[in-house]
Amino acid sequence: MRLHPGRRLMQEGIEVAASAVWQNLKGRQTPIEAAEQQLILDLGVACHRRMLEIHGTDPDAAIELALTGEKLYRHLQEQVPDQPDWVAVHDEQFCRYGAIWIHDQLSAGSCGLDPERHEQRRQLGIALLDRLTTLHGEPPYWLPVMRQSLERLAPPPPPAPSSRLQIAVVGNCQTHPLFLGLQEALPHHAIHFCTPVHMATPADVAQLHQVLGDTDLLVMHRILPGYRDDIGLDGPTLRARLPPKGRQLVLPNLHYEGYHPLIGYANLDPARLAGLAAESPLGDYHDFLAMAAAHRGLDATQLLELRLRPSMAERLRQWHAASLDQLRQREAECGLALSPWIEQHWRSEPLFHTFNHPSNRLLEQLLAAVLAWIQPEQPPSTPSLGDFEYLGQHHHGVFPWVWQALELGPWAAEGGRREWTYPWSLRDQLHDSIDFYNRHPWITHDNRTLAKFQLASDLLDLSSHSD
Repeated sequence: MRLHPGRRLMQEGIEVAASAVWQNLKGRQTPIEAAEQQLILDLGVACHRRMLEIHGTDPDAAIELALTGEKLYRHLQEQVPDQPDWVAVHDEQFCRYGAIWIHDQLSAGSCGLDPERHEQRRQLGIALLDRLTTLHGEPPYWLPVMRQSLERLAPPPPPAPSSRLQIAVVGNCQTHPLFLGLQEALPHHAIHFCTPVHMATPADVAQLHQVLGDTDLLVMHRILPGYRDDIGLDGPTLRARLPPKGRQLVLPNLHYEGYHPLIGYANLDPARLAGLAAESPLGDYHDFLAMAAAHRGLDATQLLELRLRPSMAERLRQWHAASLDQLRQREAECGLALSPWIEQHWRSEPLFHTFNHPSNRLLEQLLAAVLAWIQPEQPPSTPSLGDFEYLGQHHHGVFPWVWQALELGPWAAEGGRREWTYPWSLRDQLHDSIDFYNRHPWITHDNRTLAKFQLASDLLDLSSHSD
């Protein structure tokens, strides 16, 4: 069969055309002809354009297009190496996007794939990442992290019908690593994960509401009525949808400001906030000490040279104690309490990357507590979430005043990082943030009344006084 009737195949749809061409090519021993080369190039471009158009609405079809395009362009370059540079670029993007979309699909939990197809997709995703490694002299930093994550996303074995539980996990970003840990520890149970509540769409909420009708256990963060204009994610609404047999386990929101009392969210006009997140050195977060320093004309070097005085240390210790007390108060309305464990370990090891992103070490304690609640008859154990820090994309450095005032371990002087692996010294973090607030002085003006800005200003005032 010759491939010249490509225009007819194109009219039947890109997916059909590309698949038909690949089926013909993969069993061929004869060289690719010039007309066939052009057809493959055209089909690859069409696959690339179409997958980017539909990945948000039809991720399954987008993945198939990426897989087909990768096979076509890999075969073409193996048979006819002399190709335009853009072919290699498209080929790399087939591998990159295909692997990312497969990872996102399998990470979503209830992705609609049976175990056999789940495993097939997982292996294809790993193969795309392995090939992507060969396409780069220095592979992207995230590639081995994603490969490790895909290796952990194996489909669970068939459930035991007599003991199978339907579990729904709902909450903020802390619930995703918890969900992954539950999947691995409870392979015989069906676990539905809802997109973190601050990002959940009406479609996500509708699916969750449907799932809750057959749910045995709802594991959720405490979410108050009225959340996000009553989108349907608050505790009372979700509990009302459980069947009579359904139980709930309310989780504490692991939020601790002792390490990062001066990092937080700014009070900004939402219309301006989205545009600033990409420019802000800390993304959605803000460094209020850098903000106050910029307001006073201080640079990072001057800021780091200011000595900690006893009155400053006392203010920071009070902030730490108040944060732990607030956590204990929140836990009083939850089914679990992590504050006793935190109080034993906060000084000796880093438990938070920033004030609302706990480390794997702390998340493992949460996972262990949830498992003990679900299976009280089982011996207690502390499961592992692996080396990949799920909430550690950004690890904010601890300011010297803080680690001196709280007498933290040596780990606190190690600085921070960005994008999981890139080191980011506290000096650079402060310099970039001060520069950002110098470019946008209106941010300081709009946030002068916030408690963290007031704390930063008070500390700067106290640093110039003798105790």
